[in-house]
Amino acid sequence: MAELSMHELSGRPAEVAAVQRLLEEAPEYHFRVYGRPADPQAATRLFADLPAGRTFADKFLFGLRLDDQMIGVIGLVRGHPLPETVLVEPFLLAESWQHRGWGTRAMALLLERVQAWPEVRQLRVELPAATRRGGKFLTRVGFRPTGEWVPTPVPDKRAASEVWVRPLAPPAGGPVPGESVPLRA
Repeated sequence: MAELSMHELSGRPAEVAAVQRLLEEAPEYHFRVYGRPADPQAATRLFADLPAGRTFADKFLFGLRLDDQMIGVIGLVRGHPLPETVLVEPFLLAESWQHRGWGTRAMALLLERVQAWPEVRQLRVELPAATRRGGKFLTRVGFRPTGEWVPTPVPDKRAASEVWVRPLAPPAGGPVPGESVPLRA
């Protein structure tokens, strides 16, 4: 079986072009999250956009590669919205690679990466209400909805995303992460 790898992207033109192709190969995702197909600047914005209060030192974009082909992209914002949290946005595989186990393998690579950040106690995903199928995947990889809703980045200001979190393993002898996060049964 081919080996999946995760490599940090720096925003070089070839990387931006590869991410743009990937976004265009996942039209359902882009439509559900943004309410429209990926436009020609979608990848450029993915590299450039930051949440308020964060810097580029906090943002990481990774390409998921299978052999020489980029099949996915994962974005991380360290310390957002809380110092012990990493926002995962996006977590995306090209549609032709979905439902084949690659997302679970990609999550394992992501977890390996963030375990090296000592302050991080949980991962956070803001799942648009239109992407309910994503909730099934998130549940399989250890996320739970918190019941919190936040605005979705779409033209329809009534749209919202549900916050999902995944606690990380505590340091030896440390407190259990996520205890302060209310989880629904």
